[in-house]
Amino acid sequence: MSRQSKFLYKKSIMHVLHRKHFINFFLKKQKLFFKELFFDFCFLLKKKFNKWFYHDVNIDFYTSSVEYNHVCLHQMYLKFIGKNFFLNVHSNECLILISRVFASMFIGNIFGNYNMCVNIKCSNLKLTKNEMTVLDVLLEKIFFICNTTFLKKISSSIINTGKYITQDYLLSSNFISSSYVCFTFLIYVNNHQNRLKIYFPKYILGDLQK
Repeated sequence: MSRQSKFLYKKSIMHVLHRKHFINFFLKKQKLFFKELFFDFCFLLKKKFNKWFYHDVNIDFYTSSVEYNHVCLHQMYLKFIGKNFFLNVHSNECLILISRVFASMFIGNIFGNYNMCVNIKCSNLKLTKNEMTVLDVLLEKIFFICNTTFLKKISSSIINTGKYITQDYLLSSNFISSSYVCFTFLIYVNNHQNRLKIYFPKYILGDLQK
């Protein structure tokens, strides 16, 4: 790579970083708005979780951000199970990620194993067909509550036709870019803090804030 090419590449990277910094600064200022926007979503999801889990479950909105492509991204994605989906009013792909620990606790509770937990350092991170079927119950309920709360306000709904995605797909996708906003929720169950992350196209912000 020539010196000029290196300069242009570095300039492009810095432009992307500055743009992400600006968007995240704006989103941070809007935290109270998003906390109120997602209040019903968190309340209904907590109510449903407490019917499913042996232990009390709490869920709170944590942050909204454009995520950065950093060296620890590979390790971060190892901690999540992901599935893509679409909105009926947009053609853009969306994404939901849920902590593997929380997913395994949910599966364990369904089967009566209340102490079930997953080893995220294990090399075998694939779900069995039965586990996918059980986890689909959880995701379908999350999607339903999205549709009946904040998405209803913008006359939109989730089309659950996506598939579980691989880590390689996540690393090569556009979700870690300034085109997507990630809404992160913290889920507390049995002294464990877990995360639920939902990625929407950034332009949905304008609709949500009307």
